[in-house]
Amino acid sequence: MTDGDSEYLTHASEVVFDLGRDRFRLTALSLQSRTIAFTETSGPSEPPAHFEGEPPGTGREARRTYDWQPAADAPSWMNMAWLLDDLAAWVGISAAA
Repeated sequence: MTDGDSEYLTHASEVVFDLGRDRFRLTALSLQSRTIAFTETSGPSEPPAHFEGEPPGTGREARRTYDWQPAADAPSWMNMAWLLDDLAAWVGISAAA
């Protein structure tokens, strides 16, 4: 994987987090074609639940500069965003090696 893949996964993580708050869930993601698909779920939106409280600040910049982690009972969209963000960090490390 490349640094471009890391950037794509970081962006996907941000989109999954932002849209997750509006009841959209990731259904497919492709690194090769750089495509991402979502579906809208029914019912109320599930609020985020952070492991140690919300990151300081708000928005994407706060999540980029703070090592945030979802709580055990966090909604699935939040766990997916965190996993994609973590994967992006590892891709960047392996590309640099």
